[in-house]
Amino acid sequence: MDCDKARHWLVLALLIVLPAVAAGQATTGTVRGTVRDQQGAVVPGATVTVRNTDTNIARTAVSGDHGEYLVTNLPTGNYEVIGELTGFTRMVRAGITLAVNQDAVVDVTLTPGGITETVSVTSDASVLNTTTAEVGVRFDSARVSELPVVNSRDVFSLALSAPGVNQLSSGQGGFASGVDFAVNGQRVRSNNMMVDGQDNNDPSVTGVTQPINNTDIVQEARLITNQFAAEYGRSAGSVMNVITKSGTNQFRGSGFIFHQNNAVNARTNLDKNAGRLEAPFFLENQYGGTVGGPIARNRAFFFGGFQRWTQRFTGSGFTLRGAPTEDGRPVLESGAGVLESGAGRSVTVTPFSGAGPVRRGPGRSGCLSAPYREPALAEWSTPNVGLARFRPCWTGARRSRPPAAGSAPPRSSRGR
Repeated sequence: MDCDKARHWLVLALLIVLPAVAAGQATTGTVRGTVRDQQGAVVPGATVTVRNTDTNIARTAVSGDHGEYLVTNLPTGNYEVIGELTGFTRMVRAGITLAVNQDAVVDVTLTPGGITETVSVTSDASVLNTTTAEVGVRFDSARVSELPVVNSRDVFSLALSAPGVNQLSSGQGGFASGVDFAVNGQRVRSNNMMVDGQDNNDPSVTGVTQPINNTDIVQEARLITNQFAAEYGRSAGSVMNVITKSGTNQFRGSGFIFHQNNAVNARTNLDKNAGRLEAPFFLENQYGGTVGGPIARNRAFFFGGFQRWTQRFTGSGFTLRGAPTEDGRPVLESGAGVLESGAGRSVTVTPFSGAGPVRRGPGRSGCLSAPYREPALAEWSTPNVGLARFRPCWTGARRSRPPAAGSAPPRSSRGR
């Protein structure tokens, strides 16, 4: 009985610990290096301390027989590395910025001297990755805050500035939610979106479940486009991991206001096809702020952010090609002249050109049936608000293509 209880407690402990370890692999970094003396000989048994200068949290390691040391699962941030050994001066290397998933190599050089003496060096670790084969781009907090972020300041859109990333056209927007892009020829569904190492993928199509358009809460973003480690898994295209900020020993905050309107917008191709002479109405406002600091110095911290986002706009729908021809205009206007958009506003469907007879089929409600004439295509768009949707169709049992030009209308009374 006691063995069963012990086994149950062990399983419970593994369920609690293992997810935290797995998440830490995608949100932390590693500091490693070799301890040597002035002649280049390795120094075993030296104490190496890696300290976060923002939170004062420190981790300690001892150099091995070959002088190497390794400290893993370190949160991203600013660090200093301290090397100590009896008979040598205390060496401090500051100014190290550890990025997400970075394997920073920081070597320590000790010089003979008294233990009370200190040698300080300020230099960052090399950003050149010499330990893994992964290929990617890092966007630090300065880039995130200063680079133009499109799609209403969605941080995931920063991926569009990386090599090998192609944005989808507007007509393919239904394939992904949020920012639509493909990497190195892979499918759109082959992207793995993460926030703080946690899954942020839309399960219905692809893209992100939760967009992040408050850049003030982002510490950094990492896009890996090739040769990413097995810890990520899931997708073959890319891994986009956004790391949010955390509190430190200092109280810090920020505030922002973002405004955009149609006065500075250009017309899209859809607007031009709809005959618009100027950009449609658009009004967007984002405002908010962040605050963070210590709950108990050197022990516990907090960070939070607030944002309000409002967006009002009208737009042009997509042009439909291959619709019924000119004689179908009365039927089209009577059957689908005024539609309801997703925003609850009426949308007028305006035909632009065409020719040929059209009649309404006795099939489903809202389904238009007509003979088609391929050479003389018509175009319809929605120049008002929203995107109007209707089903043009034709009669005939299981007909896979429109009737040929000049052919008689089908006699079947069943519409599809």
